[in-house]
Amino acid sequence: MTQLIGYLVLEQFLLMGLAIGLGAAVGLLTSYLFVPLLQVSTTGAGAVPPFEVLIGWAESGWLSLAFAFILFLTVLGTIAYLAQIKVFQAVKMGETL
Repeated sequence: MTQLIGYLVLEQFLLMGLAIGLGAAVGLLTSYLFVPLLQVSTTGAGAVPPFEVLIGWAESGWLSLAFAFILFLTVLGTIAYLAQIKVFQAVKMGETL
């Protein structure tokens, strides 16, 4: 049973953790690549002052902490659920009836 719990916890960390991390990385890369291109002026010259990409690192940290807490609660819920059911029910947990 502990092996099954370990597999499901690892699966949740991989799925949710990678999704959150890669989503943040893609958003950061996108902001640095495309925000400077949004400068539009009527004369065709560069905007004064030019756009500067600013990332709210403190807010990003709090948001990451909130996602980590939700991931932790999800893992605790999975472990609590698996501790109550029998092994044959746990194997069928992902199947639809």
